[in-house]
Amino acid sequence: MINTVEGYRKLRNIEKDPRVSVSVADPDDTSRYHSVRGRVAGITTDGGAEGIEKLAQKYTGSEYSWHGGRDEVRVVLTIEVEKVIHAPWN
Repeated sequence: MINTVEGYRKLRNIEKDPRVSVSVADPDDTSRYHSVRGRVAGITTDGGAEGIEKLAQKYTGSEYSWHGGRDEVRVVLTIEVEKVIHAPWN
């Protein structure tokens, strides 16, 4: 699942073409990474604001700062995974 904001280019691009790829690199060795490829299978605003608050608490230990203001509409994208790549995890 990905949490984004209504009106952002990311969301507009996904509405045109639902194929996505998300990669996360090891900060100590960027040649090591995980990558998920697939298609966005669901788009909803349900739980978007609550979800970003949970993510902020988990990763920063504090409330989400709402850079765009509290009136921004958070959107949850559900990815249907087609391929997972682990490189070069041994």
